[in-house]
Amino acid sequence: MFQTIHPNRWFFWAVVLPIMVALGLLWAITDFSISQEYEFTGDELFYSLRAKRKHPAPQQQVGTARTELECTDQGGDWGFFGDTIVRRCNVKTADAGKACSDSAECQGDCAASLSVRDKETLSSGQALFMEGQCSTQTLSLGCNYFVRQGQVKGLLCVD
Repeated sequence: MFQTIHPNRWFFWAVVLPIMVALGLLWAITDFSISQEYEFTGDELFYSLRAKRKHPAPQQQVGTARTELECTDQGGDWGFFGDTIVRRCNVKTADAGKACSDSAECQGDCAASLSVRDKETLSSGQALFMEGQCSTQTLSLGCNYFVRQGQVKGLLCVD
């Protein structure tokens, strides 16, 4: 009734198990983003490591209109925005305020609101890992701290 299919079962599992582990790691690397945070309080160091599932990029691309008619069809404002001589389309995003770790997850940009302590950390040259929020419009004018791959990359001012 019970027959041995693989007399050398140890060899079979020695080959299959590493392949299964490698495939699992490859899936985890491509499907999750890892963020780490440091905090110093007095004499103590708090360190946290968080794995978060990556969000797919939004299917609907907004704010890519090249004409006034396309822009108004998307519900946007057509005109001169910032310090430019070219008319552009500025559309309100559907995912405004959603947590993000990269602009690829948003219809607009992924920007972070930093505390004074965070700004000091960033200005000292240390890496600052945190989540941001999706912008309310496709054009992010003014000065913003943009988040790329879970890390605040610095202050960018767009006129």
